[in-house]
Amino acid sequence: MLSASISHKSDVGGVAVNIAPEDIGARLAAMRDTVRRHTGHAPDRFLVQEMIGNGVELILGTHRDALGTAILLGMGGVTAELFQDTALRLLPESGALTRAEALSMVRELKTWPLLDGYRGRPKADVDALVDAIVAFSQMAAVLGGCVRRTAWRCLVHDSMQRGVPAMTQSAARNTRTVDIENRQDRQDHRSHQDREDALHDVRDAAAFVHDLAQQARVHITDAGGSRMVWRRFGAGPHVLLVHGGHGSWLHWVRNVAALSARHTVWVPDLPGFGASGNPGDGVLQTLVDTIVAGFAQLPVDGPVDVIGFSF
Repeated sequence: MLSASISHKSDVGGVAVNIAPEDIGARLAAMRDTVRRHTGHAPDRFLVQEMIGNGVELILGTHRDALGTAILLGMGGVTAELFQDTALRLLPESGALTRAEALSMVRELKTWPLLDGYRGRPKADVDALVDAIVAFSQMAAVLGGCVRRTAWRCLVHDSMQRGVPAMTQSAARNTRTVDIENRQDRQDHRSHQDREDALHDVRDAAAFVHDLAQQARVHITDAGGSRMVWRRFGAGPHVLLVHGGHGSWLHWVRNVAALSARHTVWVPDLPGFGASGNPGDGVLQTLVDTIVAGFAQLPVDGPVDVIGFSF
């Protein structure tokens, strides 16, 4: 079902999968009746497309306000809502996100291992996903104030041939729907206040992270060819915050302000995550050695308290 006024179409019976070609007509007729019973309105437009399975579903979104345009990436379906598994970036003044920035968003997701061959499953086409994020951010930068908010779904496969089309076609099909939603203040099944609260949450989170990042003094170290990015906040006794696996310094955004009021707080992106480079051979001891060697290059005097998790 195609509808600009109904956001969660599966909730009202507006989505059907695994339908044989010869059964499509009858299934759409049944769908029209089901949606009418739930909403009081019968849909008059439908989208029929190839069923692509065995992929990882994600969402890409934008929100624009006086602070700028934020790009959101998250695991699709209900995962983003249930587990808050999202990554957020503000578009730079120069325009779109870089590939490095897009890749760091992907790696920040809690469910990044699902894309990276977790427990023997095929690795997803991360390059295709990065391309899609960059292209999506380019679109957002070009459209500027023409689009206030968007929310798209994409499917990442383990092959270049299937991963890219699944995402780009979805983007093209949703362009007109998004434009209608932006120009007409239509109600959906969530209340107006719910939608406004969600938009404020995105805006406030983006502004909070942006302001915090602006306060950081950035240091870059190179140990054995492995580049690490460190952010320093505040002044006083030294505290080192080590984020968990598959994350970045953003794991600590809610702790930095309080700690930096009385401490010099060091928050790195560990090797292979965020803005830091790859850790070399990927062996745990190499990772530890790289962090220790990098920290030794920083202007630190006196004892250091280390705080970490997920190791």
